[in-house]
Amino acid sequence: MKLAHYSPAFLRDMLGSYLDKNFTVEDAKKPLDVMPLPEDANGAIRLHPMHCVLAHACKRVFGFPALVYRGVAYVVHNRKRVLKYQLSRSASVTTEAFDLIGDQMPAALAHAPGLRFVPPHKGRGVGQGGRKLSRGKPTAKATPQQRLARRTAAQKALTPSPKDVRAALRRPLAPSAAA
Repeated sequence: MKLAHYSPAFLRDMLGSYLDKNFTVEDAKKPLDVMPLPEDANGAIRLHPMHCVLAHACKRVFGFPALVYRGVAYVVHNRKRVLKYQLSRSASVTTEAFDLIGDQMPAALAHAPGLRFVPPHKGRGVGQGGRKLSRGKPTAKATPQQRLARRTAAQKALTPSPKDVRAALRRPLAPSAAA
């Protein structure tokens, strides 16, 4: 999975009041556990990286803001350092679900386990996007239609439909969890 990389100028625009002029963006070395609560959904805005549920949870727990996208999170560590994390699968699904359904999220968060931001994979540091080329024999380049078809199929496979998300939220809790 290719991680998005946002320039320091973009981060300064989004987080300007929390950062010094000479801040650095670094890959995280250790994972970060985030436990969203239903109250973190209050005031959360769909499709806004600084005001999503996980960003509110980071601000509540650590006291500094975070920018949370579907695949990557930037957490302000102090005024001079921003740490870059990759979202675990469960954190990414939670972010996508909030972007889809928004208002119904507090009920789902009441039973959500802790989520984890993990350090980026080795070789995918800050500014090192893209994939490594294989040394095998060259293959024909895919046409734009083939690339679009692959991308669409991958997005459909990863994105739960709003109907599936609503159905999951309506299911009753297991008897052991309700006790």
